[in-house]
Amino acid sequence: MIKELLKKRSLESYRIEGKYWGVIIDGTGLHTFHEKHCKHCLRRAYTNKETGETNVLYMHHVLEAKLVVGDMVFSIASEFIENESENVSKQDCELKAFDRLAKKIKKIFKRLPICILGDSLYACETVFNLCRAHKWKYICRFKEGRIKSISTEFKAIKELEQSKDQNSLVWVNDIAYKDRTVNLMEATMKTEDGKSKEYVFITDIKITKKNVERLIAAGRSRWKIENQGFNEQKK
Repeated sequence: MIKELLKKRSLESYRIEGKYWGVIIDGTGLHTFHEKHCKHCLRRAYTNKETGETNVLYMHHVLEAKLVVGDMVFSIASEFIENESENVSKQDCELKAFDRLAKKIKKIFKRLPICILGDSLYACETVFNLCRAHKWKYICRFKEGRIKSISTEFKAIKELEQSKDQNSLVWVNDIAYKDRTVNLMEATMKTEDGKSKEYVFITDIKITKKNVERLIAAGRSRWKIENQGFNEQKK
């Protein structure tokens, strides 16, 4: 169904910057057990603060890719986050699953210009490299300390610029990071409870005065949709 809608150009107005299709990547918990369910279960140990007893939770998670269309999302691919066996030295995780999910998406939508929308977990070199390899763009939430060198440079430039111009929107292009440059943007916005909150995003799309608000809106779409509850149409 998604392919037909894209082919008929029915959703063109929802592209980011008139070109890229926003795809939200998000991990979701499916089941939690107090006893081992199967050899593929993820495991998380926790200690009871009162008794000092250590217990283990067994879980099944899935990573979802959802095409953003206004206030709706369409599921386009899924990948289970699960261990190959119960004896693995390192458990499966969202970033490992994203590598597998990205390959699925690329196979299904070979030439689709995609912009990955993710939380701060995805603001990392692994995701940057995957997006470059698949010729995708990305807009991810960026939290202070996620990548220290980027955070430090952004903070220094931001303080310099804000001393010249008090503006609720701040952006910096071409911050060097390893073999690439990245762009950051920050907006101070009101939350539903009336409080002010800073949103910082990292992207490889060039930020300008004309597009900064649109790019921030695209980055925030993940949280906006989640807060409203997914109005999801199955593929």
